[in-house]
Amino acid sequence: PSKPPSKPPSKPPSKPSSKTPSKETTKPQALTPEEEEQLRLDEERLRQEAVLARLANAGCICAGIAGVDGAVHGQTLALEADMCRRSVRARSEGTQGTQGGMWMPGPSLAQARWHCCAAALGDGQLLVVGGFDESGLPLDTTEVVDFVTGSVEPGPKLSIPRAGSAAVTLPLPLDEESAESAGMPWIMVLGGYGADAGATTEVLDLEAMKSHPGPTLLTRRACCVASMYGEDEVMVAGGFDEFASVSSTEFINLFKLKHTAVAEPCFQDSSGPKGPEDEEVPLHPADLGRAFAVPGPEMLERRAACTAVEMPKPEQEKRGRSKVWIIGGTNERGQRLATSEWIEVILPDHFEEDGPSLQRRLSRRSSRPEAVAAAAAAAAAAAAAAEAPETENADENSVESASAADALDALGALEALEAVAQAEADGAEATAAPADPEDPEDPEATAEAAAAEPEAEDEATEGEAPEPAKEEEIEQDELQAPLDEAGPSHVRPGDTRDTRDTRHFAPGPSMLLPRSGLAAVRLSEVVVLIAGGVGPEGEHLDSTEFFDFEDRKETMQQGPCLSWGCDGPSGFSYCAAGRAVVEF
Repeated sequence: PSKPPSKPPSKPPSKPSSKTPSKETTKPQALTPEEEEQLRLDEERLRQEAVLARLANAGCICAGIAGVDGAVHGQTLALEADMCRRSVRARSEGTQGTQGGMWMPGPSLAQARWHCCAAALGDGQLLVVGGFDESGLPLDTTEVVDFVTGSVEPGPKLSIPRAGSAAVTLPLPLDEESAESAGMPWIMVLGGYGADAGATTEVLDLEAMKSHPGPTLLTRRACCVASMYGEDEVMVAGGFDEFASVSSTEFINLFKLKHTAVAEPCFQDSSGPKGPEDEEVPLHPADLGRAFAVPGPEMLERRAACTAVEMPKPEQEKRGRSKVWIIGGTNERGQRLATSEWIEVILPDHFEEDGPSLQRRLSRRSSRPEAVAAAAAAAAAAAAAAEAPETENADENSVESASAADALDALGALEALEAVAQAEADGAEATAAPADPEDPEDPEATAEAAAAEPEAEDEATEGEAPEPAKEEEIEQDELQAPLDEAGPSHVRPGDTRDTRDTRHFAPGPSMLLPRSGLAAVRLSEVVVLIAGGVGPEGEHLDSTEFFDFEDRKETMQQGPCLSWGCDGPSGFSYCAAGRAVVEF
């Protein structure tokens, strides 16, 4: 018998694996070129925002002479205010040798230069102006340094080469609708070494990349300093004239312009109260050629190759004022100075707090024909009212006071007050002279004197001339009182009496070392950095000092060395400094 076919052996069932099945890994999807570019832009934007946040409380140092051999360089550095305090702690702890990272290195200039100046442009940008090149020749070039992007671009050329000049960022141009600063600010460059540079200024327009002539200075100046004085004026101080260092100052009001560029300026102080009708907003940089300089107060010492910083009003002091601080330099004997001085900024708003409302309406453009005509008409009306019949009633007094008010509105303060005084004097002479000197205000005696005046004239024609009527004397103090309330801009020449709010310089804190050719920059609202310069032995200084207004100390404190932010040990003398982030 046949055998049944044998079954193939069955395989044992496979045991389930204890290992969990691995998940399939998904590869990242490749970004498109547009997405990669957007990602790069976002990262760059975040980086720039971080740099701007650091620059908000930092100052920048640019170019100068460095090292023992005096090599000219174009390096730039930035320092935050907190790093100054950190350097003090590091010295107290004995760890000053590890100070890397304190300075933020910036881009190098395309042209190495020294004895240049710098002006803030905002948004992390700084304009470096003029200076000497390696051969000692003055330059007419400018450079825009961008600490955020790390780029350096050429700026507008100067009209003439300048070195040892000063540069100021102006609060111009203004938007016509909002009256706020708009666009790239204009830069005023003043004085310096160079052909016809000492007494001239020019205004740089960075958007048009052009230079325009500015107002002429009263004194030739090189190695001078300049700063904004409040919101309307530029203050120029110190420097060398044709012979030696000077202590004089000048003020240029940006909103008081001559009618024509060749007109002679009216030399009067421009710090007094002004109304909207007195201001002329420059719409083009060339309009500032019609501005003019007026002499300011003398500094306490003669200074040249010094530096200046504008300090804002302290927030904790309600009635405090901002200051312009002038530091260091060299005097007329060639000695380097460790002293400093500052001048408080006196604004018209301060007068408006306490001054009479009448002073706020004073017009100072008396050269306008309509103002002169209105003043003459008002003075004639006041004289006519004084010559009216002897009845002294309230209506007559109101007419005289209204006419006087019109005269004050039309004339400048001094001319208006003199017109009122003359009108009152004429009126007093026309009405009467007091008959009884013991009772000068007796109305009956006044009437009798007025009636007797024609008879006296008749007798004078026949023979002996009578005594002339005694003119009513106007007390000088009564005439001067409104002037004192108006402030220093209306103080008469030769008046030696003390008046409130007179512009003057006061001593400031002293530096640790005498310095000239130094640079100073405000790092924050309360910290000022003084960097480099030439020391008492003529050496190029690597050290810095800073003053912290919050500490309320009377002297400077030692700051971080400049060489901590450079490739090698080098000092910065005849360098420039400025803020890269500012609020206009």
